[in-house]
Amino acid sequence: MLSKIEFIELCENQLEQHINLLQNEIESLQSDMAGESKSSAGDKFETSREMFSARLNQLEFSRNHFLQQHTQLKRLKTQKTSTVVAWGSYIKTEKASFLIGIPLSIPKLEKKGIYSIGLQSPLAQAFLGKKRNDKIQYAKETYCIIELD
Repeated sequence: MLSKIEFIELCENQLEQHINLLQNEIESLQSDMAGESKSSAGDKFETSREMFSARLNQLEFSRNHFLQQHTQLKRLKTQKTSTVVAWGSYIKTEKASFLIGIPLSIPKLEKKGIYSIGLQSPLAQAFLGKKRNDKIQYAKETYCIIELD
């Protein structure tokens, strides 16, 4: 099983890949927009610019979202260990492990039963305030907290 720090570092790497990919798309789109010359068909040019602009806004929104998640992950690394489940807890159960902080999907880790879930998720809410050896019931499953970091 991964430690809390190892899992957070894998999450950070995943986010950095997403951020870099989005940044490359943004730069490519900006370059394409700059190269778009105004033609005599003004409406076509304006429609094209508007489509570029809308796509650019989407990419920038996504990049900023991932940057915020990356910042939160850095804060999770320094979160002190608690005896009760709270934001930043890394919970190991007999069935799976959960980092309570940000919702982030990493399929290769999810296949191994390791998840990053948001504080507002129903599962995280069920875990909040629980201690080592406590059990929770969620979606017809029972989870017993074996380890808490």
